Amino acid sequence: LYDIACSFHAHISKSNNPLHLYQDRFKWAVSIFHAYAHTPSCQKIYHPRTIESIGLTDGESLERLWSYLGKFVNITKYMKSNHRLDILGMALEHIYQKLIKKLGKSFICFIFCAVYKSTY
Repeated sequence: LYDIACSFHAHISKSNNPLHLYQDRFKWAVSIFHAYAHTPSCQKIYHPRTIESIGLTDGESLERLWSYLGKFVNITKYMKSNHRLDILGMALEHIYQKLIKKLGKSFICFIFCAVYKSTY
């Protein structure tokens, strides 16, 4: 899910794009909060609620990730590219580990909420 998935899909669909051969491996959807800013024809194709197997995600995970990584812009802009990649790689590993630690608690919360809502 990405706020410009419709444009990105069109770009990748061009036969001269190196990713063209892999485009069928993706599910293309616009994040839920950005979907309503798109045209009705775009919403019909790319709105996450119209695409099977996406679930009820808000699609803002990528936006949250960019927000987190944005903090590293100032400290990495003068680094050589290999050092910048190392720092960003460590930052991604850190946030990944943090999310994994919270996964169990989040899952239990979701189950209790679902049971509560279905009971009442």
